[in-house]
Amino acid sequence: VIIREVCKLPSDIGRVLTLGPELGVLCNIIVTLTASEHWIMDDSIRADLKKLGLDVRKASKHRNDYAHGVFALGSEPGTYARLLFSSSVHRVTPGEEEITSASLKVVAQQAHHLWERAQDITHRLKALRRKRP
Repeated sequence: VIIREVCKLPSDIGRVLTLGPELGVLCNIIVTLTASEHWIMDDSIRADLKKLGLDVRKASKHRNDYAHGVFALGSEPGTYARLLFSSSVHRVTPGEEEITSASLKVVAQQAHHLWERAQDITHRLKALRRKRP
């Protein structure tokens, strides 16, 4: 939605153009759109959007850990774990990170905070668009 609003694209065209790229690519597009006043004249929106794009790109690895991770019963009875394959030693035996409702809540709150920032920027962009002749 942010890319569509910044580029002043109709909804259907914006969806088609942003449907396929991975999250990192979309973040790169957003950061590129903030590089000059050409696309966004408002300095504060441009600065907030650039920071959001960089923060989402940084957080996307964590998102992929959960969205595409491997989950199993933990090595301790009664635990649930996300299996880790992040180092060479994990090729033989995966590591594990215990998953609890508290640890999932932390991840969910971080994602929600990024979503709230994106919503704020989207509303500000739409308000600017309504003001234009």
